Amino acid sequence: MKASFLVPLFASAVGCSLPSASVTPRLAFYEISGDIGATDSNSGAVATSDAERLGLMSTDSTFSPRADLEFGPAHLSVSVLAADFAGTGETEAAITIGGITISGNQDVATDFQYEGVTALLTFDVFPTGLIELGIGLGATLVDINLSIEELDGSGMRTGNNVSTEETQAIPLLGARLVVNPGKFRVWAEVAALQADIDGVEAFLADFDLAGEVRLLGLTDDRLVGNLVIGYRGIVVDAQFQDQNSEVDADFLIAGPYAGLEISF
Repeated sequence: MKASFLVPLFASAVGCSLPSASVTPRLAFYEISGDIGATDSNSGAVATSDAERLGLMSTDSTFSPRADLEFGPAHLSVSVLAADFAGTGETEAAITIGGITISGNQDVATDFQYEGVTALLTFDVFPTGLIELGIGLGATLVDINLSIEELDGSGMRTGNNVSTEETQAIPLLGARLVVNPGKFRVWAEVAALQADIDGVEAFLADFDLAGEVRLLGLTDDRLVGNLVIGYRGIVVDAQFQDQNSEVDADFLIAGPYAGLEISF
């Protein structure tokens, strides 16, 4: 008799603690702004060139997926921000990498690729039906690839080029805020940290702001399908050595996105 009385209580507790998961394929449109430069390690301060002057502005639509897992007061999210920028412009200052120099005021073709995967685990410290506030830890795996090549007077590539690549994992401190008044919700995530790891000095801030509108109704009080409109970005200020050169990259990549969140 006592055992049968405990069964529904146990089942209720288990049901409340069952995790929920969602995946959100998103299409993003990113732009880049900032400064990039490099010089010999023994040459002192790095003179930089503006990303727009180098020919880097916007990118075509980019696939930027996200996945979430909620279990009790914990919320784990994993998201991807990848963007490829390319264009022609001119240097504002000389750029030297690996003993090769491209002079200032030189016409160039520039390629810049950024790939980042961010994981953030937060725990609710203010959980209510309307507002949820969580704080936690995370990390970003960053890969930066830059190539700059001289152009001749007719706009043809000369073969004189400099390039650098850096891959680094950076720990983060983060927070998540969710406001859920009913058939729609808005949320924001911010994660950032200043770090000096393996010779890379970097400040990184990752942010994601979004609003969601229910499209496909509810199943067992869980959202099945949401239209998601948001704004995603990352701020990077990094200094590192490559091929006996000091590289300085200070940039913002950000832009709007749209996607469909599927929860189960």
